[in-house]
Amino acid sequence: MKAQLFLHQAAPPFAPIRQLLTATNIDRIHPLDQAGQLQFQVAQTEGQDSPSPISLKEGMAVVDRSSEGVEPWLWFISRIGFDIASGMVDVECSEWRQLLYERTVPLSTVASSRAAGRVAVQLLTAANSRNPTHIIPHFSWMSGLRHTLSSPLGGLTVGAAFDQIAKETDTEWWVHYHVTWNSVAPTLHWGFRRGLDRSYSLHLQEGYHLSQGVYSRDGRGQARLVQVIGGGGSSAAPSGALSLGAAVAQDRPSTGGRLEPVPESQRRKMLVASGPAVSSESLQVSPNVQAESSLITSSLRQVTLPVSALQQVEASVGGNIAWNAFGLGDVVLIRLSSAQLRQGADIPARIVALQPDEAEGEMALALEVQL
Repeated sequence: MKAQLFLHQAAPPFAPIRQLLTATNIDRIHPLDQAGQLQFQVAQTEGQDSPSPISLKEGMAVVDRSSEGVEPWLWFISRIGFDIASGMVDVECSEWRQLLYERTVPLSTVASSRAAGRVAVQLLTAANSRNPTHIIPHFSWMSGLRHTLSSPLGGLTVGAAFDQIAKETDTEWWVHYHVTWNSVAPTLHWGFRRGLDRSYSLHLQEGYHLSQGVYSRDGRGQARLVQVIGGGGSSAAPSGALSLGAAVAQDRPSTGGRLEPVPESQRRKMLVASGPAVSSESLQVSPNVQAESSLITSSLRQVTLPVSALQQVEASVGGNIAWNAFGLGDVVLIRLSSAQLRQGADIPARIVALQPDEAEGEMALALEVQL
């Protein structure tokens, strides 16, 4: 198993310059909903004997390639440290997606009533025309229903605005990197959910596929009622509050309110018997949200997703399964048979982070159990 790093030009088509032959201690993290991080070391003599003796500089592009078929990503060098004693250079890189968090949205920008993907395309186009990120929208992957997006987006970064829109519309966005040997194309994708449900076809067995792992349950996030309060008025009298879980409050002022039961399908599935210890209530404040429809969507999302992960699995896979058989956002089935569980357990879990380590022959997975 081997990971290789290649230096690329920092502008389209991101043509390759040369391979970083002395790169060692390669450590990279691929998260689901934020920019990844890459760290490695090279010798101070790196590239001196190359036909392209271009030294490493901040802002240059780097592409990682894996012999195990892990999806390559595009990174940019953010920090370089020289260790005189060891003769090595410490390099820190951020995923190219991080550029969206370094471009701002004009203060006068307000999202209108339309699909989240269309708003994202407009924000990205405006940002690229002013200060290009070279990320282009992939129009066949810009799906989403129409919503009333009343939250002001001005003053946020483009990445933070995308996060806000995704939260209100219960969608997800990510940047995909189409990498060939002579070019890289970063594209923006927007959809209802990233990844595929492979729980019926991909089973990770404890002791065979999983070389090590930690399974945990947390009762602190099991709230039965999630109340979302919007802004627009004074702090003593918020413009609206909506609660979903055991009941819904519609047009609720600072006091009083009308409650209506919600369908059973919208209630949180509890993992243990109900009781006062696991029937807490959670308050979510969204001061920038004023429209009732946006509050409804936000509260529905908070009820559907745990306040904190109720069950988590951290595991590592070795060479008994192809590393490219799954990716970020995929749902796989974790099969545990530990004596502590008293019986075997089949747990569907979604991959939220990957940390491949070809040198050690293992890839660490962070997973969220699906209720």
